[in-house]
Amino acid sequence: MVESCLLCPHRGSCILGGQSRKVVRDFSASLKRRSIHGKGRAVFHQGDLFRDYQLLCEGSVKLVKVLRGGEQAIIDVLEPFSFLSLIPEQKQSRHRCTAVALTETSEIASIGEARLNSLLRLHPELGFAMARYFSERLSAAGRLLVSMRLPVWDKLLSYLAGRISLGKARGARHIIDLHLSHRDLAELIQTTPESLSRAFRRLQDEGILRVRKGVIEIIQVELVSGYLEDNADRDRGDN
Repeated sequence: MVESCLLCPHRGSCILGGQSRKVVRDFSASLKRRSIHGKGRAVFHQGDLFRDYQLLCEGSVKLVKVLRGGEQAIIDVLEPFSFLSLIPEQKQSRHRCTAVALTETSEIASIGEARLNSLLRLHPELGFAMARYFSERLSAAGRLLVSMRLPVWDKLLSYLAGRISLGKARGARHIIDLHLSHRDLAELIQTTPESLSRAFRRLQDEGILRVRKGVIEIIQVELVSGYLEDNADRDRGDN
């Protein structure tokens, strides 16, 4: 476990990116850190009392919503750095979804609301960084929602473009670690595993990406990144 945010390899893509060493030290000293061991372990459950903000520092986590009738739906997949807890709506709020680890080890940090508010008053620049972070999350969620009406090809490319935009790709050729199972990814982008497999085969045949176990390498980065723009009139692919 990284004991200080000053040493964290994900600092450049989190809210501390570009902040002064004092801001980073103050924020880091305010965190309580713990490890979650075991893929499939819950970080918190839907309905648990909201006690503090929880941050994903290492690993991957999916957010699952239990719907009326007991059906479950994957609503997001998070990588470092991410807030697992949304801003509570009121006092004594409860978590609105369940957070489940997708990796064997996940590093979680937490910070109480009072302490976070104190830091934001002391360092207003940190508040602006948080606002940008949540704005990016909202934009990515909006793009994914819009893409749900598009063919599978476009849904998949829109999802991958969102991963790139949130800084979750590594390397010059954009290698994305895909911790989701094939079935979970199909559920997330609202398609069937069979249709998803056909889309992956087509994208590989056309040299747009390369798929290995747990890893997607984006070859034609500009084409995929283009899905960050309005793609409502695209009509390629199949359902």
